[in-house]
Amino acid sequence: MNEAQIVLHNHPRSRARDAAGLRPVNSVWLWGAGALETPPQSPARQVQATDPVSIGLARAAGVQVGAPDPAAALAGDSLVVLDALRKPAQQLDLDTWRRGLEAMERDWFGPLAAAFRAGRIDSLRLTAPGDRGTLHLELRASERWKFWRKPYAFDALLKSVAPAPMQLP
Repeated sequence: MNEAQIVLHNHPRSRARDAAGLRPVNSVWLWGAGALETPPQSPARQVQATDPVSIGLARAAGVQVGAPDPAAALAGDSLVVLDALRKPAQQLDLDTWRRGLEAMERDWFGPLAAAFRAGRIDSLRLTAPGDRGTLHLELRASERWKFWRKPYAFDALLKSVAPAPMQLP
């Protein structure tokens, strides 16, 4: 919202309105009312999420909605939205972010990796959006046979997704 206000404030049309004594255009009111022309399609039979947008889209798609639960996610075709790192990242709270990442590793990524290696799940897709890029990982059953491949280090994965931040002069 802040970025939209900055863009609108600096827009030539808004400056012209201000110069003419009219109110400048400096905000957008986002309203949730209305109807979708076509309902969204869910990529899974159930959606596990806590954020209102994911829950609303899942309900509009007519799929089962629940809170994130590793056991339930491993039991069936699920789309899981984990947003526990969003707020610490936005607030630049590195300690809370690291603790949250450790909890995700313990509660989600470790059990998912073990289930994948044991053959209890045949495919796994992870998408991690960020401010400079999005990390997409996909595992299929055939990946189990590639025992000669070394796993990527987390730091290498991050560097492959997003270049280092631009240095200001």
